[in-house]
Amino acid sequence: MTNKHCKWAPSSADRWFKCRGSVELEQVQTRSVHASRGTKGHALAESILKGRRMTWDNQDLDLLDAVSEYTEWVKSRDGVPYIEEKLSANIGGHEVYGTPDAVVARNYTADVPDLKLGYQYVHPNCNQLKVYGLMVHKVFASCEVNLVVVQPAREPVVREYCMDLEMLEAFEAEMVAAMDAPVTFVPGTHCKWCPGSISCPAMHGIILALQKDGYDNMDKETKSEYIRYILDNRDAIKAHLADVENQAVTLIGQGLTDTGYKVQPKFGRRKWVDETAVRKYFEDNCDLQDGQKTPTPSQAKKIVGDDFVNEHSECPKVGVKLTHDDTLETLESFKASIEDEWFYEDGGS
Repeated sequence: MTNKHCKWAPSSADRWFKCRGSVELEQVQTRSVHASRGTKGHALAESILKGRRMTWDNQDLDLLDAVSEYTEWVKSRDGVPYIEEKLSANIGGHEVYGTPDAVVARNYTADVPDLKLGYQYVHPNCNQLKVYGLMVHKVFASCEVNLVVVQPAREPVVREYCMDLEMLEAFEAEMVAAMDAPVTFVPGTHCKWCPGSISCPAMHGIILALQKDGYDNMDKETKSEYIRYILDNRDAIKAHLADVENQAVTLIGQGLTDTGYKVQPKFGRRKWVDETAVRKYFEDNCDLQDGQKTPTPSQAKKIVGDDFVNEHSECPKVGVKLTHDDTLETLESFKASIEDEWFYEDGGS
């Protein structure tokens, strides 16, 4: 089995079922705070289920509680557990491989539990889990597969969906049809997590359409169609903008200087460095009573002045932001260079 990322990755099945062209795009991988938490949580779950020695700090305790609900469910199942084991299967002539969180196999049946640490509700009858279920059917000769989502942030925490042999075969036909479909680019809500959004022809077409001239001179019907077109694609537009910003930050960090933008630190709300010491100061010098809250830095400025606040507080860095440096190529010249080259699939070209 190759170590490269699978073209038909189960984790992105919801996207490539809807947009066949997405798997052909250049993949630009980005990370988010939520993705990092998920990676950390899955590593923790794997360590628990494999009996490895673990270390964690106090910030991991909430994550440990969430992961424990998943690990306890897996431990409670009868059968042979396979934890974070890579699977590979030939489906309709396509090599499909991936790593389910766990498989608990027994006599011609299997559980396929999936740990979800986000808040967005996930149903076990989703394409990601059905692809894993089909792979388990191929690898373990399971005639019945129980797909399970364990999501501590939502009720019910454990949700199950069982697929028998007939359902698995029907899904296989649906999956092969999706993989063999013509290459088209279809924007939609699935664009949010697409690592190829920045190079997507459909998105290029949408962005060009946003620059439509003469809006003030449109008749009412044309304005209505134009606004509806933008709103219908708003999720894809937001996702594309986020991908462009993430890629710009990456390229600028690698030394690219002609983007017309620069990266600057983004700071959070000012907070006390040592709130216990600050509280004692206010109790001794400003008659702060038990039961009263310690003043915030902004409140404290009105009481003790800027010098004290600046000395005892800080603005934590919470990320980075892009700011204009007034050297960006004009929109008109940029549009002229691309409008004859890009196309999109949305009922026209």
